[in-house]
Amino acid sequence: MERVKKLRIGNGLDPTVEVGPQVNEGQIETSKKYVGIAMAEGAELLTGGVPLQEGEHLNGTFFAPTVLGSVTPCMRIAREEVFGPVVSLIDFDTFEQGIEIANSIDYGLSTALYTKDVNRAFTAMRDLEAGITYINAPTIGAEVHLPFGGVKHTGNGHREGSEAIDFFTTWKAVYVDYSDTLQRAQIDNAE
Repeated sequence: MERVKKLRIGNGLDPTVEVGPQVNEGQIETSKKYVGIAMAEGAELLTGGVPLQEGEHLNGTFFAPTVLGSVTPCMRIAREEVFGPVVSLIDFDTFEQGIEIANSIDYGLSTALYTKDVNRAFTAMRDLEAGITYINAPTIGAEVHLPFGGVKHTGNGHREGSEAIDFFTTWKAVYVDYSDTLQRAQIDNAE
């Protein structure tokens, strides 16, 4: 928890900042609500869980990076999208059980797995139900050079990225002959 408490929180445009603001005051309320629900369901607040409203955070929508322990897969905090700096720790015994827990929710935007075991990495890539899976990297949520979007109930079913151009475009093939003569179809040119 000490590492979480030391995260630099501030203007997201500052390259030294590790946690930027939430999008608006409504999202702060959502984060607070989910922390409260988690605690009411038996989760343990390990750090954070409150808006930051003093000093350099006075005029922004900042929420303390939050870690919840003693979370079970059936709790709402483990099953719903918070969209805040809130992480839930869920204990499990086997790799397969971890995959099962990850896939048991209705959402599938982004997943990450840290491992030195190449077999587990490839199993996770195959079995995790998510729009993007990172191996040994954080879930930043988007790679602009790749199609991006969630699966199951995440997103609207479309992939963002270069494929979005295709989604919003009607392609038309055009052939222009500049010879100023009537051309016969290629099939008519056979001798």
